[in-house]
Order: sequence, then C-alpha cells, then structure tokens
Amino acid sequence: MNRYLAKVAITLACALSTAVPGRALTLVQTQMQAVHDLAAGTFGYMVGEPGKPDLSQLTSGSPNQKLLARTWYYGWALRHGVQADIDDARFWLNDIFNKQEAWGHYSLNATGDEILTVSHFQMYAAGMAGAYLFALTNGANMGFGTPLPSPDSQILTKARRWWLDEKKLWDVLANGGNEIDAPGARFTEPPTTNLDYRNKIYGQLRNIRPSIPNGWSTDKLWTGGWVLEEMFARGHNPTNLVAPLSGYTPQIRTHDTLCIYRLGSEWLYYFPKLQAALDPIFWVQNRAGQNHNPPVAFGTPVNPPVKPANFPGATLTPPPTMGLAPGAMNCPAANAIN
Repeated sequence: MNRYLAKVAITLACALSTAVPGRALTLVQTQMQAVHDLAAGTFGYMVGEPGKPDLSQLTSGSPNQKLLARTWYYGWALRHGVQADIDDARFWLNDIFNKQEAWGHYSLNATGDEILTVSHFQMYAAGMAGAYLFALTNGANMGFGTPLPSPDSQILTKARRWWLDEKKLWDVLANGGNEIDAPGARFTEPPTTNLDYRNKIYGQLRNIRPSIPNGWSTDKLWTGGWVLEEMFARGHNPTNLVAPLSGYTPQIRTHDTLCIYRLGSEWLYYFPKLQAALDPIFWVQNRAGQNHNPPVAFGTPVNPPVKPANFPGATLTPPPTMGLAPGAMNCPAANAIN
C-alpha cells in the first residue's frame, strides 16, 4: 500500500473508532463484515457466510447501521432464506431507499442527517454496493461469464436510483474534475473533507480503475469499492450502475439546502443550515486568502458558528436544489452570506 492510501485506511479506521461509541462500533463492524462476507460468497470465494441478523437491528441505531443491517438481511435472505424472509428483507431495504428519497441521502427522517459524511462513508458504500450486487444476482453466485438469473428488479431499480442521484451530486461538486471536496456531517478533528476512498468510487462509476491498496479484498472498510471492482472483473462495469434509467431523471437529494457558488476557478460549497447533522462542517471553499474550511462544529448546532466571507460576483451554479426537510433554507445571495 502506498503511503497516501495507508493514510486513508488509517483515517477511515480512526474516524470509525472515534466517531462511534464502543458497543455501536462493535455492531457496525459486525454488520460491515457480514455484508462483505455475503458479497465474497456471491463472488464464489470460500468464506463462512453469516447467518440471519438480529432483526432488532433493522429499526435501531443510526441511518448507516440500519442500512447495513437491512443489506445484510436482504443478502442473507436471497442466498439462504425462504420466501417469507425474502419478502420481509425486501420490504425493509425498500423502506430505506424510499426514506432517503423523501428526506435526502444519508437521512431517514426529520431528526437524523449524515449528509456527505466522510467518517461513515465506508458504511454507506458497503451497504449500497452490497444492495446492488445482491439485487442483480438475486441469490446466485456471480461467476466469470456465467449467466445470472433475473434480478430482483424492485430493489435493483431503487439501488440504481440512489447511485444515480448520488453521482449527480458528486458531479456537481467535482465540477469536471476527479475529486469531491465537500462539507457535511459526522466529521472528526482534524477534518478530511476530500476523501480518497470516495474519489476512488467516483472514478469507478466513470470507468476509472482504482489503485488497489493492501487489504482491498479482505478489509471490511473497503467493501463498497471492492464489490464494484469484483463486478468489473466479471464483466459488469460499475458504469452500468449509473447508466440512464428509463423514465427516471436523477436529482440532488439533500436533507438541507446545499449552496454552490462559483467565480472563475474559485468556489464555495455551503450549508447555511443543517437541522439534524451531528458534528458538521458547514462549508468548504477554494478562495484566495480564505480558510479552506472552519473547524468541526461539534454537537448539532443547526446554524454555522462561523460563516464564510461574502463572495461578491459569484453565482449559484447550478441553481440550488432545495433541501427536502421542512425548514430548509434558501441560499443567501453571494454578497450577503455573512
């Protein structure tokens, strides 16, 4: 592993250990491992696939824990359960997609929002890549050139919609480049707003092969990217995941309004309000003479303790998509931010 990727792996592991209490940490690690091992079995690797999860996990914990528990349940049900298990698991996973479409990505209701989280991104990547894989294979193994059964189209379509919407947001943030540098929720100090692992997956969705770190196939932290690359090796390019979907127009889905200001090569990405985000960073920018980002605002402060400086001459590009939660703010004019 090169030094930079080693640093990324350490950052992910440290963020996970410092941002999640001990008992929850053990649970989320178990959930991620379960998704990883079900995926490994799907790819034909000789692993001990996990049993049925404790169903209390489906409705407890944070949004990322619910996602992982429901993806685990869904993957297990398709591969080892009976029809009643499949129907139940499909219901719960479908519910999480519906709620994220209604409340914004990384959010399931009015009281929780993990938008663009860096410290917990590996959990969402694992859950959403796993959901796509399990729906596509519908309980079968995915070999090299082996025909697959008909997919579980209900979940497959919802998974594709999620990834299409997420990529639309990433495209706006990357602005034609290869990196996503963004504010959001669940940060630790010192904050990393531009995460190499997220950039890897963004590249995979655009047919850019990632540099592979040590532990890629075995460490649960890399599960999402590893799943997409294993699918690529078997002839299923991750670009298929974000190919146009008939009758569906991707849209940016955030709990609260994200304002994107640009002036030449300078830019500012700003949440003027985050109603339910824990430990957020409200803004990230690239402007001469200005700080790149403020410190983490620990707790759930709602309003930014420190606002970015006004940005005269900048334009809102593209026009902002209003946050989905009640109470979401309009974007301030560029000369009236502070």
